[in-house]
Amino acid sequence: MCVLSFSFPYCFLAERVGCSRRAIVYYERDGKYPPAPIAAAMAGAFGLSTDSFIAPDEPTKKANHDEPDLLSDPDDRRLWRKFRLLKNLSDRDQAMVLKMIASLHDSQKAG
Repeated sequence: MCVLSFSFPYCFLAERVGCSRRAIVYYERDGKYPPAPIAAAMAGAFGLSTDSFIAPDEPTKKANHDEPDLLSDPDDRRLWRKFRLLKNLSDRDQAMVLKMIASLHDSQKAG
């Protein structure tokens, strides 16, 4: 398991996984395997199955095709950073933005 090989920021991964940045560095540097719930969350953050995350020599499979590809797609990373800004809005404003996105998506599918 090598987080650095994915060029994934430790602080972002720690936030997604729900542990400290220091713990992520420990797993990376010392080559220790994290507890199962942390390993599963890390695999999900990378869009991998837990098995392929723990045993990277096997072919990797995407866990969910609807998830953003934060590892290799700069557009997904950029959009994810923008989307995270919604947390700073009120619940009402968040709902309005999400409704607008859904409306735009529906109009794109129809047109």
